[in-house]
Amino acid sequence: MSDPQKRNPKNELYEFIIGFALVVTGFYAFSQNVSVHTGFASFRIGNFQVGAGLIVVPFIVGVIMLFVMDNSFVPKLVTFAGILIIITSVIMGTEFHFRTTSLYVYLLMLVGIFGGGALVLKVLLKTPEKEEKKEEKKEEKKERK
Repeated sequence: MSDPQKRNPKNELYEFIIGFALVVTGFYAFSQNVSVHTGFASFRIGNFQVGAGLIVVPFIVGVIMLFVMDNSFVPKLVTFAGILIIITSVIMGTEFHFRTTSLYVYLLMLVGIFGGGALVLKVLLKTPEKEEKKEEKKEEKKERK
C-alpha cells in the first residue's frame, strides 16, 4: 500500500488549482450577493455634525494657502488634512448590504472561500525539509531491519 504521508507533486498542483478555483468561485458568488452604496457622509465630531458640503472646506482653504504661502509647511499640511477628511468621509459613507439568500447558497460561498483558501495555504505553506527528513528516517529504519 502507498503511504498517505507521501505526496505526489502533481497532487499538490491539483490541490492548489482546485483550491484557487474554489476561492475565486466563492468570492464571485459573494460579490454577486452584496450591493455597495457610497457617497459623502456627514462627519461627526462629538455633538457637532459637519455637513457633506463643509467637508471640502479644509481642502479649499489648503489650496488657497498653497498659492498664497509658497514655501510653507502649513498649507501642505492643511491640504493633506482636507484630502484625508474627504477620503475618510467617502469611506465612512460606504454601506454594504447583503442581499437575501438561502442558507445553502451562503454556506456554499463560505465553503468556497475558506475551504479553497485552506487548500491553497496547505500547498503554499508546506515545508519540504520536514517531509525529506521523515523519508530519510523511514529509509534508515528499513535499512536497520
